[in-house]
Amino acid sequence: MTSPHWFIIVITVVFLMVWFAASMTSPMMFAAPGAMQHKGNIMLVLSVVHSPIVVFSFFWLMQWTFLGMHPGWVLGFLSSVIIIGSYKVGYYELIMPMLKGSL
Repeated sequence: MTSPHWFIIVITVVFLMVWFAASMTSPMMFAAPGAMQHKGNIMLVLSVVHSPIVVFSFFWLMQWTFLGMHPGWVLGFLSSVIIIGSYKVGYYELIMPMLKGSL
């Protein structure tokens, strides 16, 4: 296992702080009338909420550690939290009408 440059770690930590704020406020994107029928909003929210999975997949592929932790553990924990949270909020219920073309 190699460790990435300190700059990559700092950028990742800053990204996680911004991601947390964005994911906490993401349900507000659907508060406006007609916002739940806009495909762009749904895809934007899902891509923002699921972005740490992509980041830590890259860490895992590069065999880098993240603050001394194996990225597989971080990826597994974040994936389960993100998927369960998205299911509980109801984001996945918005995908099915979009895929069927009823939006």
